[in-house]
Amino acid sequence: MSTKSTRNNPKFGMCCLQGQVNLLRLKDAPPELLNLLHGHHPLSDTFKTYICQYNAAFAFTSLGVKIDHAITNAPGPYSFRINGELHHLTGALLPIEGNHPVYAQLYFYNNSRLDLQIMASLQDMLARVNPFIDLYKQARQIMKEVPEVQPQRLSDTLKANTEGSYSYNSWKWLEEQSDHHDIVLHLHGGQSKQISHLHLYYTPLHYTIMFPTGGSGFHTNIHSNFGPENQQRAPKVTQTAYYAYRLQKRTLEVNAALLWSGRLFQQYVVDAWASSEQNKLNWV
Repeated sequence: MSTKSTRNNPKFGMCCLQGQVNLLRLKDAPPELLNLLHGHHPLSDTFKTYICQYNAAFAFTSLGVKIDHAITNAPGPYSFRINGELHHLTGALLPIEGNHPVYAQLYFYNNSRLDLQIMASLQDMLARVNPFIDLYKQARQIMKEVPEVQPQRLSDTLKANTEGSYSYNSWKWLEEQSDHHDIVLHLHGGQSKQISHLHLYYTPLHYTIMFPTGGSGFHTNIHSNFGPENQQRAPKVTQTAYYAYRLQKRTLEVNAALLWSGRLFQQYVVDAWASSEQNKLNWV
């Protein structure tokens, strides 16, 4: 609530800057995921205990940061703590011969390290509703057909429209050096590539359990609205304002996976804070 808020004249400032921030509504999670998150599935407890591992199994990117396991594995309430600079990595679309597949590669291979029933359910769900699976499959096919251009930047023009649906526009090869807003896809190779925490799809590419239908995360081109007194703090929504809005409980988002994700939600919050602070330091 705003400091000028009263019972008769409530003003909501912390959540949305009195209407200056208005993000697209989070979509409802598929029913099989809601059952796991809400405790309506016989394997809900084990799923919620290891939700970070399940997410890691299906993520298109890795969390490239040093985790403080002394805190994470300590007795008592679960805590997620990181040390050092935060970054996300994306690997090659095909693993080196003899190596186990990781990240996006898992969509072309079986993974049985976690509970098979849960894994199969999540795999089927994501194959049905997640747009990035088809995106990576399409990229993989293109790169298999033109392997001699490796390594190059493959610039996807996947666009999210105002209703949150997707269309696959043109794929094109760009010869110039990739900038920090691009995701670089490689067919082969042992090195992972860093993707920017300011990339439009930074969040849904990693937190696939919380954002199973894709969507977009924070980026630097989200426009602010004008408030009730025609005020506007900034023309673009800041990272802090974005997450202040996103972390609020809303009636229309009660069936979205974000706030139900327990330990994975804690990781998301730490990720958001670290990304925001890192962005401020980069700006300075």
